[in-house]
Amino acid sequence: MSAAIKEIMKYSPVFFYGRASSGKARLLKDIAKSFNKINKKTCLYTTAKAFSKDLLLAVKNRRVDQFQQKYSNNGLLIIDDLQF
Repeated sequence: MSAAIKEIMKYSPVFFYGRASSGKARLLKDIAKSFNKINKKTCLYTTAKAFSKDLLLAVKNRRVDQFQQKYSNNGLLIIDDLQF
């Protein structure tokens, strides 16, 4: 998996799409786990819903600096369940 992680890191952003229950979330979680094993910086895995909620709360409570710190101090950010 580490070779795959290094290959994925060449591209930003990367989108995985497919039909429901095809294993996308599992793949993303495995990528996050593997990334955390081989890198000093961590990978943050979250859902689009949680990301949006954090952003709205940060703006509402004037804590955008904490939001930025949480989401930018990572080697990799994975946001799952983006629905269009």
